Amino acid sequence: VSVIEIQMLNLFGVAPEWRHCAVCDRQDSAFDYSESYGGILCERHWHLDPRRLHLEPRTVWLMRYLSDVRLDVFENVSLKDDTKKKLRAALGTIYDDQVGVYVPAARFLKEMTEFDGAFGKNP
Repeated sequence: VSVIEIQMLNLFGVAPEWRHCAVCDRQDSAFDYSESYGGILCERHWHLDPRRLHLEPRTVWLMRYLSDVRLDVFENVSLKDDTKKKLRAALGTIYDDQVGVYVPAARFLKEMTEFDGAFGKNP
């Protein structure tokens, strides 16, 4: 998952609210992403958006973390394949629904992931 893809959302005018609940500013809760509210919702406000992405807590946490990491000090994050797939799916949904711009690098990354999975990891 590309930290660049998460941080580029701002350049496309999406600018999701990752730091706190878009409704009540709560920062210490279970969160989910809401396209309608333009960011995360705390569990007290999930009922406001039945179409929220229904992401796992780990996925939301990683998206929040990666949205704020400084690229000049960022090196590498090791993630399980399942976690990578969930992050990619969430980002794909956000880009498809909110940005409406096809990101060529996203297709390349997806193809590389599928290729790697089909033939096993390189030593």
